Amino acid sequence: MKIIQSISFFLSLIPVVFLSIGQENNNDIKTRLKIEKRFIHPESKYITISGGWAFTSTHTKDPNNFLKSGLVMMNNHIFPNVRYEHSIGQSTFLETSYEFGKIGINMGRNMTEEKSWNKYSRFYKDHNNHILQIGYGYRIIGKNKFHFLNLHSGLFLGFSNKTQSDIQSFLTQSATYTVEELETGLSYQIERNIEFYSRYSFGAYLGASHEIRLSDRLRLIIRYTHRFGTNPILSGKYVFSDNLNLDSAATFDVRGGGAFISGGLKILLSKFNNTNNE
Repeated sequence: MKIIQSISFFLSLIPVVFLSIGQENNNDIKTRLKIEKRFIHPESKYITISGGWAFTSTHTKDPNNFLKSGLVMMNNHIFPNVRYEHSIGQSTFLETSYEFGKIGINMGRNMTEEKSWNKYSRFYKDHNNHILQIGYGYRIIGKNKFHFLNLHSGLFLGFSNKTQSDIQSFLTQSATYTVEELETGLSYQIERNIEFYSRYSFGAYLGASHEIRLSDRLRLIIRYTHRFGTNPILSGKYVFSDNLNLDSAATFDVRGGGAFISGGLKILLSKFNNTNNE
């Protein structure tokens, strides 16, 4: 009798074992399909069309400690961008891009610990800046080919549509800002004078981006780039009205740097047989 019960028990386990094996096979198939979909061909080429917000920077030095000193960054314009990506391996790629932007000057002051004001002024209404970037990228790919993040680095070159002779009369003019601070009771003027202008900017950039796969050929991409300008595009000084009794003028530099946040669509240019051979 005990033998019959033992046989019945083992026979009852057979469907469970086969069901477990079947589930494991289904999971393996699903994982394999995910890996094949996520696989990026080492010869793939992409073009990205995007747009975003520019938080350009102005380097300010005020020995009076009246205005904000250091890197003054503000969101001041929207920019379009077109980027080409050429893979040189499954995890590495080269990139080049074109961006259209504007140049302006950021100024601000901390009136109290909690209150401050910021002002952005467009440098010249018809002045535009064209940015070319060329660099290297690395894809951080995890388990089952999950694409976590892209890292970017490279160089940028900017050039404007206006020469110094085009805007010479504008450069010699000063701009005066009248400020009334209800929080402090101060009323004063700041005169801005531009002392140097260059059409060209140069520097380096670092960035990171994340992609969401929409189809075999299409991805949604979100990117952050920070540019570090090396040479001034604009340089000048701020002169304060006499009633402030400040000893020195403040100075500023605009170097084409800042933070740039964008989003757009990344399109695969060539269709490959994305079979993972690893």
